[in-house]
Amino acid sequence: MGALHTQTVKEGSKEYFHSLKSILDQLEASQLIIEMKAYDAINSSDMLLNIIKEGIQSIEVLQSNGEEKGIETEEIESKESSLHKFNSLEKNQTRRCQLKEIMKPILEAANISNQVSRDIEHEIANQREIIDVIKCKLKYNRAANK
Repeated sequence: MGALHTQTVKEGSKEYFHSLKSILDQLEASQLIIEMKAYDAINSSDMLLNIIKEGIQSIEVLQSNGEEKGIETEEIESKESSLHKFNSLEKNQTRRCQLKEIMKPILEAANISNQVSRDIEHEIANQREIIDVIKCKLKYNRAANK
């Protein structure tokens, strides 16, 4: 009777082990999908950040070029013509400043998105470590129960 009970316990523990292994395999597959999605999110938010930063730099270059050009043309042209150019440059500068102001919250949102993606990536790495610990413990218990 004792041998039969021991055999039943061993079979039950094998079933339990296979069930846990199946769950762990599903968890790992899900983890891999999340890792790939987080990687895609980081890449796209990095790309967005770079585009926004380049846009802001371009605006700043245009702004400084416009100011320099305004000073140069003012010296050469008549007062009426230079006044017209000055007004035109001032309007362009105002538009560039407005565009820069519009881009600030976009840049902030892109930075937040990028940081969230990196936080997710960090948590995924933590989960991977937890899964590895569970797998090691299961292997150890399986070896000990043979």
